[in-house]
Parts: sequence; C-alpha cells; structure tokens
Amino acid sequence: MKAERSIKQKMKSILAVMAVVLLLLCFLINGTIQEVLISNAGEHTKITAQKLKNQLDYVYDKMQTFSMSIIGDEDVIQLMALPFSEKTRYVSSIEEMIAYYKILDPSILDVALVNEDVHYSMVYGYEELDAMRLQAEDELFAWIGVRRSDFAAALQKPAMLVYGRKIISGGRDVGSVLISIDSSYFQMNQGDEMNSYYLLAQKDGVIFPFNCSEEISEEIWECWKAQEEENGRGLKYAKGSRYYIQSAYSPEMDCYQLSALDVTQTNRNMKTIQLLIWGCVLLAVFFLLFFFGVLNKDVVQPLNNFYNIIRQIRTKRQRCLEEELQLGGCAEITEIGKEFTGMLSDIAQLNKQIFDTATDLYEVKVQKQQAELSYLRSQIDPHFLYNTLEVFRKEALEKDAPELAQMAVDMGNIFRYSTKGESIVPLRDEISIIKSYIRIQKNRFQGKIEVFYFLPGETLQIPVMKMLLQPVVENAIFHGLEPKDGKGNLYLGARIEKRTLIITVKDDGVGIDPQTLRELEEALENGTNAGGHIGIINTHSRIRLQYGKQYGIRIESREGDGTTVIISVPVEEK
Repeated sequence: MKAERSIKQKMKSILAVMAVVLLLLCFLINGTIQEVLISNAGEHTKITAQKLKNQLDYVYDKMQTFSMSIIGDEDVIQLMALPFSEKTRYVSSIEEMIAYYKILDPSILDVALVNEDVHYSMVYGYEELDAMRLQAEDELFAWIGVRRSDFAAALQKPAMLVYGRKIISGGRDVGSVLISIDSSYFQMNQGDEMNSYYLLAQKDGVIFPFNCSEEISEEIWECWKAQEEENGRGLKYAKGSRYYIQSAYSPEMDCYQLSALDVTQTNRNMKTIQLLIWGCVLLAVFFLLFFFGVLNKDVVQPLNNFYNIIRQIRTKRQRCLEEELQLGGCAEITEIGKEFTGMLSDIAQLNKQIFDTATDLYEVKVQKQQAELSYLRSQIDPHFLYNTLEVFRKEALEKDAPELAQMAVDMGNIFRYSTKGESIVPLRDEISIIKSYIRIQKNRFQGKIEVFYFLPGETLQIPVMKMLLQPVVENAIFHGLEPKDGKGNLYLGARIEKRTLIITVKDDGVGIDPQTLRELEEALENGTNAGGHIGIINTHSRIRLQYGKQYGIRIESREGDGTTVIISVPVEEK
C-alpha cells in the first residue's frame, strides 16, 4: 500500500508541475509571439524578395539570349537593312521565327522589329515603337520598362515588361528588336505569400506593382523612402510601421525590386491564434487531470507490475511461468497477462523446433555441397597427369610437332583449372578453358568444327561456377557435330537480362529426336540420369544446388536442325 501511495503522490506532483509549466509556457508564448512574428516577417520578406529578384534576373538573361538569337538571324538583318521594296520576301520567315519563340516561351507576348522603315508589332503602334527604340538607343541591350498596348483590342491584357536590343549590320545601327514579357508571369502563389506585395520602383516613384493596387504600391513606396532616408539598409522596419520591406537594386534594370509584408493583417491573424492557444491550454489542464487519474489506476500500476515480472524472467532466465500472470487494470491489460503466459510457453516450443529444423537443413546442405565438390575434384590425380603432359609437350617440341605440344599445354591448363583454385571464377576464366578444350577437339577432327564467340565485355566479369560450360560444349561436339556429315558450326554467346546471365551454346548438328528430348527434359526437371547426357544433368543439378531452382539449363532441339542449350545463372558480385 505504501508503494501505491508513493506512486499516487508522484502522479499528483507530476500533474501540478505540468499545470504550472503549461501556464508559464502560455505567458512565454504570449510575450514572445510578437518577436517571433517580426523575425519570421523579416525572413519571409528576404525570401520573397530573393524570389522576385531571381525571376527578374532569369528573365533578363533569357531575353538577352533570345534577342541575340533573333538579331543573328540573316532574314532579320536583311529585313532591317535592305530597301523597302525588297523587304517583303522576308516577312513570312520572320513571322515563323517569332511564332517559334512564342511557342518556346509562352510568357513572350510580342516580338517587335522597328526602324525608320519597319514597324512590325502585334500590340504596339508606330509612335510607341519609335519611343521605345529611342529609349534603348544608348545601350546594346536594355530593359525598356513596363508598357501596355495602344490597341483597343489589347487594353484588357496585362502590362508587359519590355526588353530591347540594337540590330547592328555592317557596323551601323539598322534598327531594334523589342521583346515584351507578360507581367503575370511574375505572379507568385498568393496562398503561400502571407500578405506579401511586389513592385518595381525608383527614387522618384513606383514603376510597376505586380500584385497590388496603385494606392497600396504608393503607400509601400512612401514607407520605403522614409525608411531608406532613416537608416539606409536593405531590410527595413520601424516599430509602428505597417510594412516590412526588403529592397534589392538591379543595375541592369536601373530600379529597385521591393517586397513588402503587411504586418497589420498578420497581427490580426496572430491574435486569433493567441486566443486559441489559451483555450487549448486550459482544456489540456482539465483533460490531464482526468486522464492521469484513470491512467494511474488502470494502466500505470498494472504495467509497473508487468515490468517487474519481465525483469524477474530476464534475471532468472525463465522460459515459462509457474502460474498465470494476473495484472489487473483494464480488460486489455488483464488479457495481456494471460496471453503473455501462454506466449512464453509457445515460444519455448517453437524455438526448439526452429533450432532442430535449421540444424538438420544446414547439415544436409553442407553434406550435399561437400559431396559435390569432392566428386568433382577426386576424379583426376593431378600430379601424375601434370608430369606426364609436360614430358609429352617436350617430346612434341623436340620432334617439331607444335600442334601436339599445344594440345599438351591445353590439357595441362584444363586439369589444373579443374582441380585447383576457387570453385567460383569469372566467366573470362571459364571461357579461356573452353577455348583450350575446343582447340584439342579441333585438332582431333581436323577442320570439321568451326567455333564462333559472342561474349560482350560486361559478361566476362560475372562470377560463375567452375567447369560450368565444358560438359555442355562436350555434349554439343560429341552428340551434335561428330555424327554430322561434313563441317559443323558451334556458337558460344552470353548476355545479361534482368540481373540474370544467359549463356547460349548452339550447334547445327544432327539434333535430338523428340522422344529423347522429352526424356532429357524430364531428367533435368527431376534431377535423374538420362543415358549419355550425364554431364548436362550434373551441371544442371550443380546450378540449382548453388543458386536455386529458378536457374539451370534449358534445351531446345529439332532432329536434323541442331541443338541449343541455354544456361541461366544470377549476376552476383561474388
């Protein structure tokens, strides 16, 4: 009982501390929320100003590039430089070029060409085109300003940012190209902009407001001017002012890019948030009082008992409980105690079964692999054969028989490869041994066999089982090509498909009759013997034992039309 009273006292102390902490947090939040607002507003205006600057700089660079492409067009130069009577033939090609640029960048509303003789534009009149050309006369490429169309049909269209470039031909100024950009291209997503406004301004007034009325833009400009005169920094805010303002000067456009945040609107929103915070805190206090009372009675105490039982089991290394665990508390925790008792018993039995099964499977697998490797490596006594082949090679060289000497070298390589080294080798090594084997067989059959290889470089690095191909190649030569009348061809290729190495051994020999082919396929599926094809059956079994049943050997053949053996193994790093 003392322990229970101690826990209850601790729970009451925790509740009291939490209530005090919540109240203190409310006062702290209420006192610092304005500071947080100012800090967030400053960061927000900095980010939004940078977004506007990045967009304007990007469009400036893009229009500079586009204008260079336009004035580099020979038809444009001819249209602007030639006499009036010769200009007509270039209009069609220039219209196609302008249409292409508009499709390439939908923000381009107009591309105009202007000089004394040419006034080509879809949105501006002659006088405005001449005025814009004069405005950009002092620079090769310049931002002209913000314009609206003179045409009545275009009065409802948005304002346009205009960029101009001189057209130089033969060292003289023959005209200008004017590119107009839709100002709505710069409208940012207002749902995420926290009452932000953007405008272009100069020291003497507002040039263009992007997303606010003229009244608001004038108010922002006056606030910015006052703050500029006061402290001369980029980020401005005076206590009591309506706007946070971030300004950035663009030397290319010779104007300031202003980003302003309406603080008064944000403050109104934050007052609602403050009221919600206080209400939530009060509700949380009452809820915690009720919740901790129920939690202590029906959850904390039973779980504490459960924890002690678990510690006892771990300390004494028990595998089961002598009697059913009674935790008390709510129904779910009571059931947990009962299920936990039965679970310990079930786990002990399952662990024993899993251990016994895993041990048996591992022993069977190891025995199979050891038997397989022992069988492969015990069939040849390498030392006697190496010595004999070396004597044979020397005798052949002394008696001027290089073909026989090469056969001895190839036989030595094959024996050494099959009995020494790792059981997994790169495909390159396996192909090298197959080539030695084929040289021996070609010497034997004297021109009867022609071999073709298709082995891409990436396949030669893939690890495969040692002596994977020799039984298959041997089968192709002795059962397919040797009985054939005349010369026979053997094809050896490899490719990678979906992390699987596919090796193909194909001959144009006598093929396999349907009955024998069915028996051979059944033997491959069941792993049984199939007459004279022991090598292929053993290789297929080795592949499945090493990599799994989804890999192995598949045979396609038609009597009198050759045989194709397809070997599949996984692509592995080791």
